[in-house]
Amino acid sequence: MPADGKVTVGEVEEGVRDAASACTKAVDLLKHHTPQPFRDLLEPATELSDLLPNISKFGLGGREIPGMPDIVDKTLEAIDLAELFVRKVVESIGCMIDACWDCLDSTWDCVWGLFTSVVTLPDLSLLSEVGQMVRQIINFFKPLVEAALSGLAGAADAIIDNVPGPAGDLLRMGKGLF
Repeated sequence: MPADGKVTVGEVEEGVRDAASACTKAVDLLKHHTPQPFRDLLEPATELSDLLPNISKFGLGGREIPGMPDIVDKTLEAIDLAELFVRKVVESIGCMIDACWDCLDSTWDCVWGLFTSVVTLPDLSLLSEVGQMVRQIINFFKPLVEAALSGLAGAADAIIDNVPGPAGDLLRMGKGLF
């Protein structure tokens, strides 16, 4: 966490992308049997990753994220938990998953019950918590990005509408096509 206790989107950008990557590994490995906390983090992390270029483009990357001074630490911890979970699954039953997924898929509840009775897995609730924090960041920044995008569209429309002569006529005809 920064010394001043303030965190910006730019500071969480890499962590969010790494969290999405770690969660994707779990989904790729376990497919539709992936525990829900991975999806709780993957969906908003992916959405924020998609939003980040526009946040940066409009100069919002340095803006403080309100009320989340510990998001960087929690995101790093969530990545470690996700990676530990995947590593334990791969080390314990990875060869079974690779060799006979079709058989495992139909008996997953039984296989998973046996697996979790023998292997201690980390508590994944932090992934859901970080997912909620990322969702709050999206809820804070998305309207700002949308306002900036609509402002650009409005500015472009105003420019096109005010270009004089044949060039303006051509631009206005082209605008009407879209």
